[in-house]
Amino acid sequence: MRRSLWALALVASLAGCESNDPSPAGSPGTAEQGASRSAFEVEDEGGNAWASATPEGSTYRLEAGGAKSGKLSIEPDRVKAKDSAGSTTAKVKAKDYGFKIYKDDETAVMKVKRKGAGFKIQTAEGAAVGELATKSGKGELSGDAVEVVLEGGKRVVRRGGAKVGAVSGDFSDKAASFLALTELPMAQRVAAMVFVQEHES
Repeated sequence: MRRSLWALALVASLAGCESNDPSPAGSPGTAEQGASRSAFEVEDEGGNAWASATPEGSTYRLEAGGAKSGKLSIEPDRVKAKDSAGSTTAKVKAKDYGFKIYKDDETAVMKVKRKGAGFKIQTAEGAAVGELATKSGKGELSGDAVEVVLEGGKRVVRRGGAKVGAVSGDFSDKAASFLALTELPMAQRVAAMVFVQEHES
């Protein structure tokens, strides 16, 4: 009887060890998260393609004009954009109050604070710029009304009545509204859009 109990305990112990072995393919959570992402395309104010983005695990591969133009990498607390040469063109990093947008690895250019359902936008020095995504993707930046409308399967972003960008793919109005932040280059606006979709939606 004692031997039978000892054998059962040994089998249970070995089974527990096997269940704790890491998967050689990596974390299942990482794979599922990557699988949930879909390709998207971004247009500039003139309707010209800025880049297409293809998901590859925790990154998006960017292409423009049929050539690689960089990548977007996604981490638990940040999104980083790099050009084809590997230089950082944008970084968006989580903070207690919201997040900051950087033009490289160190230099902050915008501070974004949560406000209700949306965000309060400030310069890195704290000067007010406006608000975004306060209601259904609408907002106001430097006195210009911001809105996101669905047209032809794309989310078209307007600022002051003029188109300033568009995105196809699975993005919320809240995330897409960051294309209206024309004070910044497109790489920084796209990085902010992806950050909001990944971490603030």
